[in-house]
Amino acid sequence: MSLNRPKVSVVIPNYNHALYLPKRIDSVLNQTFSDIEIILLDDCSLDNSSEIIKNYAALDKRIQPVFNTKNSGSVFKQWEKGLSLAKGEYVWIAESDDFAELDFLSTLIPLLDNDESVAFAYSDSRIVNEKGEPIGKISDIKERIFKTDYWDHNYIAEGKTELRRFLSLQCTVNNASAVLFRRSSIEAAGGVDTSFRYTGDWMMYIKLSLLGKIAYKAACLNNYREHGANASKASEANGNQLYERQKCFAYVYQSSALDNKSRKTMLAQSSNEYIKLVYLVVKERRQPLRLMKMMGNLIKISPAYYALVQYHSLRQVQYRAFRGINLFD
Repeated sequence: MSLNRPKVSVVIPNYNHALYLPKRIDSVLNQTFSDIEIILLDDCSLDNSSEIIKNYAALDKRIQPVFNTKNSGSVFKQWEKGLSLAKGEYVWIAESDDFAELDFLSTLIPLLDNDESVAFAYSDSRIVNEKGEPIGKISDIKERIFKTDYWDHNYIAEGKTELRRFLSLQCTVNNASAVLFRRSSIEAAGGVDTSFRYTGDWMMYIKLSLLGKIAYKAACLNNYREHGANASKASEANGNQLYERQKCFAYVYQSSALDNKSRKTMLAQSSNEYIKLVYLVVKERRQPLRLMKMMGNLIKISPAYYALVQYHSLRQVQYRAFRGINLFD
């Protein structure tokens, strides 16, 4: 391994995951591909994470521990910090509560090595519970939503094609730990958008899909841990996740990457979500000024998208009212 330029930089952002951290670190250290550096970031954890990190760093010189003096409040700020320290050609953001199969890197690296137009490669993920026991596969969830067996097979796809078919509607790259990025592609996309707290990963995949290809391995090389503290689970009640999804929709629209069919499909979904956002923030939260600020930010991304989503939302409300259909059925 070159001391100045490892092949892969592994960024492990951690906050209060001491229970899962040893399993995560071991699954990185024991990869069959070893030309790596490990940037282990702790965001002022309140548990004994820092002790675990220091102990591992003392055992393996590939580990670079980084301790924040103040909590960043955002995993995407930690992504940005890790990327600023990364020296590798490729970057693996290995979330601290997940763990990988030991051939994760050796399987995905050739997909990037063999085709420089591939912006990132990812694998299927096995869903595990708090004890690490398997309870499902992420591909099964996606295939039920989209009614396809697409993720049962390996593929290399044009990013814009993936965007039109799936990625404009949902974050179909469901788990960051399953992704190996080309670092130069992230830089070309403008880096991590730290204004996001919940869907910054989706925005990253959208931007990368506009720049190059996406490679996928159908094998479950990653293990995604479901537990009560998953960040995404806490973001739905206050509307923040719905709002960030609107920002992603607006960005896709302004990119002009969609054809007429995929544009109509996305607008139908995004308009329905917009109605939910308005209802939640104004009716339930009683925060009209907050909604106005959100809408102002959407206009900055794409005035055309904002005008269309308003129009389609109004049409949906009128149609459902006329038919006597509950707005959220």
